[in-house]
Amino acid sequence: MSDLLQPGSLLSVVGILICAATVFGFAGRYWWVFDLCAHFRAQYFVALSFILVLMLFDKRYGTSTAFAFCAAANLGCLLPYHLTSQISKSNAPRVWRVISGNVLSINSNFDLVKRFILENQADVVLLMEVNHQWIEALRELAVLYPYQKFEPCKENFGIAIYSKHPPIACEIIYLGQAGLPSLVGEFDVAGKRLTLLGTHPSPPMSAAMSLLRNDQVEAIATYLAAVPEPKILLGDLNMSPWSHSFKCLLATTGLTDSAKGR
Repeated sequence: MSDLLQPGSLLSVVGILICAATVFGFAGRYWWVFDLCAHFRAQYFVALSFILVLMLFDKRYGTSTAFAFCAAANLGCLLPYHLTSQISKSNAPRVWRVISGNVLSINSNFDLVKRFILENQADVVLLMEVNHQWIEALRELAVLYPYQKFEPCKENFGIAIYSKHPPIACEIIYLGQAGLPSLVGEFDVAGKRLTLLGTHPSPPMSAAMSLLRNDQVEAIATYLAAVPEPKILLGDLNMSPWSHSFKCLLATTGLTDSAKGR
């Protein structure tokens, strides 16, 4: 075991690389690859904790300090999502429920998705990556969700909304240079006008696609910043909550990350 923990050993090198990725993840504004490093905080924490225990067992306290610092940095990113929030402790009755899901365009488990929707009985359902086959397969949902709007695509960016309640307004919009469809609807919920925006930006699989994603997210933030509350953003944003773009989105719109405390 001691040989594995010596400087230059495989385990030590892995630990150093994870520490580097931990630090790079906080610099996502400067390079799209750095932003990708931000997505794996849980994995970094688990891996560094394992290596740290081995190093402490081997009494390698100097190296352990650096690994402990990076493990703590990742834990700090994770804790807000595991500590109970005021929202999750609220005893207020639920007056409106939504489902947001990416069905994957090549997926053919239509019945599984229909069953999930029917069992959960949400007021509004937003689906992404819907193509013409998906729209046809979900046609029977019209009995429960008579108010529908969709923009199917052969690619992976089709979008659809199904509602039990008549919207005040509902339309397909295009935000950002990528030209991908988003969906905005306005609903009367408990006497308040709620705006719901559903979207699915490009995945950051290259520098160009990352720029398109960030551009769309910035356009979404600008749009929502001008919308009075209450408002909800749903969809597959193709980013984790530790992404620089996601933090900017929250700061610009005043939205709350609903995953915190859950």
